[in-house]
Parts: sequence; structure tokens; C-alpha cells
Amino acid sequence: MSLTLKAKSQKNKTLQDKQSVKSTIIGSGTKISGTITTRDQVIIQGDMEGKIISQNTVHIDKSGKVQADIFALNIIIEGHVIGNMNAKERFELLASGSVVGEVKAAKISIQDSASVKGKIEVGSIKEIPKLADPNKD
Repeated sequence: MSLTLKAKSQKNKTLQDKQSVKSTIIGSGTKISGTITTRDQVIIQGDMEGKIISQNTVHIDKSGKVQADIFALNIIIEGHVIGNMNAKERFELLASGSVVGEVKAAKISIQDSASVKGKIEVGSIKEIPKLADPNKD
């Protein structure tokens, strides 16, 4: 079974970033399979299998376990990802994170203790795949 999410976004304000940010959050304890396409930030705290396309940042939280291809403006990994990742601007792998797969990004940051198994390519990424028009069904 395949699932395509067109989630309603919620606005979150953080102390670090005082501007409004719309986010789609897959919470801890949630397991989904399918494709997420959005213009907003995506935060994965649960389990995800499939594909993620975001015109913003995709953040895989420490509790996140993802087996998916990810296309985004920025990608931040604190959890575990198996799949290919394309970040148009920046890819960050934090100390608690692990990646198995191919990473392509304009800029890359990998912290000590992070785990990478695969290929890393640094350079210009042309574009993120186009999003479907949400008004067409």
C-alpha cells in the first residue's frame, strides 16, 4: 500500500529562530510508508519508508528511522537514514546520526562520531524535484 501525504502544516516558533516556520511533523511512535511532498519543513521523529521532497529543510530527529530518498533545500540528520539524499544548499550529519547511501549537497558538515557508509558528492545541486500543484486532483 502506498500513501501520499498532503499534511496540513502547523506554525512553530522556536527560541533559536524567532520567525514563523511551517512544519510537517511525523511524531515518535508513528510509522508511515509513501511519499511526502511539501514546501514546508519536515521533521521525522518516527519511522518513514518511501520518498521525501521538500522545498525547505528535512530534519531527521534522533528518534527518526528513515528508509527513503530525500530531496530538500537542507537536510539535517540526527537519527538513522538508509537512502539517497540530495540537498540543494546544505547537508548536516550530527554526532548521533548515521547514513547509508549516496549524499549530494552544495555544502556538507559531518560531526565527530557520526556514521557514514556510502558516497558523498559536494558541489552544486541544480534543483529539487518540482512539487505537484496541490489544487489539482
